[in-house]
Amino acid sequence: EAIKSARGKLIACCDSDTYPPKDLLMKSIPHTDSPEIGAMTFFITVNKPKTIWQKMQEMEYLFSFGAFPYLAAKFNSILVTPGPLTIFRKDALLKIGGFDEGNITEDFEMGLKLHKFGYRILYLPIGIPTEVPRTFSSLMRQRVRWYRGTIFNIFLYRRFMFNREYSDVGYFAFPIIAAYVPITVASFFFVLARASRMLVESSIQA
Repeated sequence: EAIKSARGKLIACCDSDTYPPKDLLMKSIPHTDSPEIGAMTFFITVNKPKTIWQKMQEMEYLFSFGAFPYLAAKFNSILVTPGPLTIFRKDALLKIGGFDEGNITEDFEMGLKLHKFGYRILYLPIGIPTEVPRTFSSLMRQRVRWYRGTIFNIFLYRRFMFNREYSDVGYFAFPIIAAYVPITVASFFFVLARASRMLVESSIQA
């Protein structure tokens, strides 16, 4: 409803625990003039990491929100409009039908939907600090939600896979994401199983 009521040409969606620089709009708005632009994304960073889990995420974010989208932008293959901060063109949001309120990873779904309607997603390497989970349990809850939503959206937009209609998205970005999730989940359970086995063996020896 807010999107429909907004009078401007741009809609900025920002999480309450995200701290964009004061000059962000001045630096980013000039890049959104073209009608083929659906959204603009940024380099999401970890705000003041303190715990070991936050520092691990800081390293992860350097690739996930830094190197990878920077590369993907060269091929018009950015698939995620990050929840912490993304700027959309209002006309694009209205054309694609806005957000799916029932989707638990709406930032991924929005990226796919914009490509489905032929829009481009830009990337500016401007650091946007955001809060991340401090503990292992909160991190796991977040990642379970992320992976559930990602798997759901991969299935929902499965026609992207190796579809020449979607150019580099279909042949490059989408297959990478589709492979990344099961590999990550399998790796997690493999490491967990190995760690559990080591604990059992050490307790028996003791």
